[in-house]
Amino acid sequence: MLPVTPPRRAIRAPWSQDTALRFEVRRLRERGEVVVWQLPGDADDESGIAYDRALVRVSNEWAVQER
Repeated sequence: MLPVTPPRRAIRAPWSQDTALRFEVRRLRERGEVVVWQLPGDADDESGIAYDRALVRVSNEWAVQER
C-alpha cells in the first residue's frame, strides 16, 4: 500500500492584471509560499492542493486571509 500524501498547502490568488496583486504574489513566492492563480472558469479544487488561504483585497491592499 502506498502512503497517503497530504495535499500541499497553497494560497489562491484571483486572476487579475492588478500590479499590486502581481507584486504581492511575487513577494509571497520569494518567501517560499505556493501561490496559485485562479483563472476564470477554474473549479475550486481538483488538483490535490489544499487552498487554506486566499489573497483578498482589503481596504485597497492585498492581504492573505485564512479560509
